[in-house]
Amino acid sequence: MQQATVPPPDGGPIIAQTAPTVAAGDGPVMSVGVSDGLANSLSTALGPDPDMVGKALILHINREVIHHGAEIALLRDLFQAQPR
Repeated sequence: MQQATVPPPDGGPIIAQTAPTVAAGDGPVMSVGVSDGLANSLSTALGPDPDMVGKALILHINREVIHHGAEIALLRDLFQAQPR
């Protein structure tokens, strides 16, 4: 029996859909001024890159929370879908 070949998914449409949302979420963080202290460099203890500024760290943490939250939701859904 021959297996059907499934074409790889095309991420273009979803990227186009989510790009405005990502930009809208990043906008408020990136608009914070230098006087707020988020444009200062961080030490290596607070981030992977000593030249990373506070704004970039906030955005990085935000994306990591979203990323890992999506993984947790996937595992939850897969667990619930198991035959019992």
